[in-house]
Amino acid sequence: MAATSTGDGGGDERSGRVAIAVLATAGAAETGTLTVEKLWPSGALDGFCLPGGGCADVLSGSWSTVFGVPLSAFGLLAYGAVAALAALPLLLPAAADVDGDANVAATEAPGASALVFGAGALAAFSACLMLLLLLVIQQPCVLCFASAALSASILVVTWRTPLVRSRTDAAVFAGSGALLSATAAVALYVGQSAGVAGLASADVGVDAALGPVAPPAIQAHSSARALALAGKLQARGARFYGAYWCSHCRDQKEALGAEAMKLLQYYECDANGKASRRAECMAAGIKGYPTWELEGALFPGERDLDELERMLAGEVEPDGLVAKK
Repeated sequence: MAATSTGDGGGDERSGRVAIAVLATAGAAETGTLTVEKLWPSGALDGFCLPGGGCADVLSGSWSTVFGVPLSAFGLLAYGAVAALAALPLLLPAAADVDGDANVAATEAPGASALVFGAGALAAFSACLMLLLLLVIQQPCVLCFASAALSASILVVTWRTPLVRSRTDAAVFAGSGALLSATAAVALYVGQSAGVAGLASADVGVDAALGPVAPPAIQAHSSARALALAGKLQARGARFYGAYWCSHCRDQKEALGAEAMKLLQYYECDANGKASRRAECMAAGIKGYPTWELEGALFPGERDLDELERMLAGEVEPDGLVAKK
């Protein structure tokens, strides 16, 4: 028999489930927004990032995807599942009147154990990501900290809510979820580390000591239009800020072509990148890649030739952040 408490205890479970659902929904909203921004970058989240590209290093770097899928998408699924497990019993007719009826306990038992398991898994995976942030990436990420705080809060509320028969059961379910999640995180870390090393050696080229990393070679040749546009950008002193690992930066370069890129001022913002100019990126207030600077105004995001021409014509509004000189 599952531990759905009677009287006040039922109220504790109901309020606990509501709190868990609210926290998990907030986590789903955050990770969902990050997923959209990862797939279709717009610079909308730059206001939450510290200058210098820290958010970009974390949210767009080599560790931001797993098998080509944004890591935040997995977070969205996890938060969504926890929110559903917490809220669903409250929406069932049997759960509407929590008075100690055995039918209510029977309805809630399967979902309750899965909910505790999921809370443990979510918190453990977030803890692993915080270790990665601290020890490997070594860059601040406000949004990452917020997600970790949400997952930790979910675990705390879940632990305090009488969802299963005993604290022992709760510890077993949460611990099992945490163990499975941590194991998966370690496996992903090993796989991603091998992938990052392979990228460094095969795609972008580094020296024998794995020193500064050069960006991938540009394959496309420039059209007459792209060359003319690059000449105008050069004359206006435009700057292109990016990072060697940034896929959208690579796409931006390919859109312009190799010959046009030779005319432009490209700033490598990653500290490990070849000819890194990270200090200047930080001084300019760069928060994401790619970012264009034109006459002191910043225009984040990958842009096609039409957009670059409109930017030169003054028809595109900057993001409101003016580069610091």
